[in-house]
Amino acid sequence: MRRSRLALALLLPLLLVACGEPTLKSDDFDGSAKKLRESVSQEERPALGAAIALVRQASAGEVAGTEPFSVDGMTAADVLSEARRIELRQEKAWIEEEIAARRELFSEAERLAGLGSGPLEVAPNGVLTMRVRNNLDEPLTTGWVRTSVELPDGRVFSSEDYVGFGRALQPGEERDIKVEVTGDAHDLLPAPPEFEVTAVFTMVEHAGTLVAKEPNDDEIARAKVAIEKAERDLADVERRLREVG
Repeated sequence: MRRSRLALALLLPLLLVACGEPTLKSDDFDGSAKKLRESVSQEERPALGAAIALVRQASAGEVAGTEPFSVDGMTAADVLSEARRIELRQEKAWIEEEIAARRELFSEAERLAGLGSGPLEVAPNGVLTMRVRNNLDEPLTTGWVRTSVELPDGRVFSSEDYVGFGRALQPGEERDIKVEVTGDAHDLLPAPPEFEVTAVFTMVEHAGTLVAKEPNDDEIARAKVAIEKAERDLADVERRLREVG
């Protein structure tokens, strides 16, 4: 019995402190937040108020990078610390979104290259027939095809020509289309076996709306620079997140 009384005597001051410190309550957020703000000095209240608003929004799953969580039992110190982590997680999510969007640029060329699904046939008049499979998510009605003829000595002659699909090529549909090759490539068609002939889409549209477009060299260079910077920023944010715990 004495041991129980002694333990209670030791715990009582801690219990009183814990009970006396205001905390957030999900069932009375506004009222508990008011008490939380009143527990700090006038100078500290603006920062705490902003932190409370951010924590409230993030706890509902409305801030990128933070999953919904309970605010019950959070003290003023807890709110300020969590708000800092929320800000860093949000910044991290934004940077990751930017990197993903920049990298999507590089996949455009791969998506377009994947439209050609079979060997090429070239008629004596230079009209090229290519098998096309729509591996994209939207119907295709028009596009541009770059036809290239590579000679054994490494020289390449290319032309870019407009093509129409007639009836829209639906996602997953496969069909032969004809490309009237012009320019330098036309003069080398039909090519002898030792010449390599390739044809790839550089752009496709649906009813005048762009579906996919091959990036040019400047766009690729800018994207690479932007990704490198974003990856440095991401590493810095992750370091700061580790520091705040």
